[in-house]
Amino acid sequence: MDAFSYYWASWVLGYDGERQFNVLKRLLGEVSPWRIATLLMAVGALVLAVVAFSQLRGRGKIQSSPEVKLYLGLCRSLEKAGFNRLPHEGPIDFARRIAEQPLSWKQHLLAATRSFVTLSYEQLPSEQKTVVMKQLRSEVFRVSYQLKVGG
Repeated sequence: MDAFSYYWASWVLGYDGERQFNVLKRLLGEVSPWRIATLLMAVGALVLAVVAFSQLRGRGKIQSSPEVKLYLGLCRSLEKAGFNRLPHEGPIDFARRIAEQPLSWKQHLLAATRSFVTLSYEQLPSEQKTVVMKQLRSEVFRVSYQLKVGG
């Protein structure tokens, strides 16, 4: 521990102007204002590049939860079948409006919507969340299948 304290005191606390000059001389050769400015600009550019890369890396990718991906896929299927969601409609209102029509699969749509809303807005234990997610997948599959076969 004493050796660590000695090296800490001599290298970190005792880092004076002469030692700084010697480090710069080893890095740059001749210590001149232009070489110091070049070194500072290179270090600054490197720092900016790292920051820019970290900021831009995840841009453009929307990180959606699995239930949102399933529900949006269901909305796309419904849109292809002529059931467009209005800008002001939430999931429940959208499903109820469609369910007003005589469709064989409206109960599956309502069940899928209930599962989606439950997963999105309620705090569920992990086991229950898994069960509701399975229900959502199943009901979305049933609605999508009925839309494809024209039911």
